Amino acid sequence: MPAHPGPSDFEAAEKEPFTWTEQRQRTTTWISASTATASLVAVSVVLILIALLFRKQRTRLLLRRQSFRMLFAVIIASVPYAGMFLIETLLTGPSPWCSVSIFFGFLTENFINFLIMLLSINLQLVLVHGLRTEGFLKWYIGGSFCVSVIIVIPGTAMNVWGWDPVTGICYVRLTGAARRTAWQVGTAYFWTLLSTVVAFVCTVTVIVHLIARRSRRELVFSQSDTSRLNNENVFRSAAWRIVTYPIVMIIYNVISATADLSLDQSRGITTFSEYALWNTYGFIYGSLPLAFSLILIFVDPSFNVAIRELLKDPTTSGGDDSSGHSHLPNIRIHFSSSDAGTAEGGEELRDLSTLRPKGSLSDVKGQGDSRKFGKESFHHVHIPPASSKDPPAAPRISQDITVVRREFEERRRQTRRDLRARLQAQLEQM
Repeated sequence: MPAHPGPSDFEAAEKEPFTWTEQRQRTTTWISASTATASLVAVSVVLILIALLFRKQRTRLLLRRQSFRMLFAVIIASVPYAGMFLIETLLTGPSPWCSVSIFFGFLTENFINFLIMLLSINLQLVLVHGLRTEGFLKWYIGGSFCVSVIIVIPGTAMNVWGWDPVTGICYVRLTGAARRTAWQVGTAYFWTLLSTVVAFVCTVTVIVHLIARRSRRELVFSQSDTSRLNNENVFRSAAWRIVTYPIVMIIYNVISATADLSLDQSRGITTFSEYALWNTYGFIYGSLPLAFSLILIFVDPSFNVAIRELLKDPTTSGGDDSSGHSHLPNIRIHFSSSDAGTAEGGEELRDLSTLRPKGSLSDVKGQGDSRKFGKESFHHVHIPPASSKDPPAAPRISQDITVVRREFEERRRQTRRDLRARLQAQLEQM
């Protein structure tokens, strides 16, 4: 009979006591360093592209949305975030750079979390509550930075950050489990949890609002027998794309915080599962700027429109940056012949109740049945033939019809401009 197979290599490794070797240390270091390097490269590419977009007026005007500006601040903060993480992973012993890297690491981490949290709050304020937040950007960025500095200063002043004798990396120089946990929670974990929970609540609220908004619009459109407005599709698409930012932060924070908190820092890494968890933490923590860079390149609506505008042939796109009005809107809101007659929710765009005919047009017999407007053309009013006794009537009627038609066209154009301006203002605040 064949002999029974022996234990597998994995089972044998599980039974053997775990030892922290130099090979495992190098593996952990290079996993973290590779993701941090990739993040630095991605952030650099994004910053170069943004610089090219800001050089031209027609593309610079397309980058006014608040969500893009907040994500741009996140990208800028990602440079020291990834750089300091790379430094702390490459250090192999006590160094003054340990405390410096940890200081900027916690500072930029909290700043990014706060800003993405405020981005989700801003999205809820604009979409759900209908508030105007165009002046909030400076408070979002300035408040996030000030709070982040206040949080990280005490640990730096108490000389808490430095070479970690427990894990063998730059982290917390304290060895007592209670003191280590207290500083970790007060400096990072509590604020990460707070920003994640707030962003989660706001994101769920916005998603529910978008679903309910679509259901209401579909009901209105079906009852009014009209097609869906193109601007409503653009608005909803932009909102769904912006929701991606807090969703990514939530996923990354949950994974990294769970991995970090699951390790008993007072004993170090003593099992294979803790070793795998620590490598996961290094990969997730270092790749966060990479994720935001990819989102900005492939998902952000303002950046996508600006890049397409930049790649256009100047001869086909106008090429004249001095006339910024033609490129002013972020989103091109289109009115087709089938939906130009209704606004959002079936609002009538062609309200002619305040238009009054002038002169002899009001004296035309049967005028109430004949003043009807089509979707794109004016239906001629039935005019009885002029008699020899009243020769000036026909010219006066024709002139009055022209005046009414001009007033109607002007009202329709003004309604379109007002709707476009209102949607544009709301889109820029998102």
